[in-house]
Amino acid sequence: MLPRWSLVGVIAIAGIAAPRSAEARTEINARIPVGVAIGDGARFELGLRSDLLYLFESSHLRLGIAGEVRSVSVSQRAQEVGAAIAKLGDGGGGCWMGPMLDAGFGSEGERRYLFGRVSYQVRVAVPDRGTRLAHTLSSGIVLGLRRNMSGPGGFEGIIGVEIGGGLIATMARIAQSFG
Repeated sequence: MLPRWSLVGVIAIAGIAAPRSAEARTEINARIPVGVAIGDGARFELGLRSDLLYLFESSHLRLGIAGEVRSVSVSQRAQEVGAAIAKLGDGGGGCWMGPMLDAGFGSEGERRYLFGRVSYQVRVAVPDRGTRLAHTLSSGIVLGLRRNMSGPGGFEGIIGVEIGGGLIATMARIAQSFG
């Protein structure tokens, strides 16, 4: 039952966030989340996270979908998909900074859960060569919460960083502006 609702949610979000030809641009990025999950015990997590967001130029608002695949042990992985919203202010020179919130469904083996995450993102645009799809390099600091919907346990907290080149690219742009 949960996978059907996940699909309905993704389709609804894509329809709501669909870009208007003159108002929005699509951006995609990928980053590596490194963190610690604290619940019944603490464990180290490493994964790959990506989002596809529509940028509304007039408000710096971004809406879209986000997903993650991560390793939780040598033999087990977890995956998540959800809605994402970001309000990233223009830092100048193709750099944006600000909060991002995403929430959705996830699974890890037989366990199913709901998740919510808030992060502070630093993003730098990669030149798009005239296409409507832009690539960004991003980095961030993340806080999150998972709530088990099946199996034992209750809540699980997450703290970590996302490494994707945003911080390095921002520092390089700052250095270029001085020299």
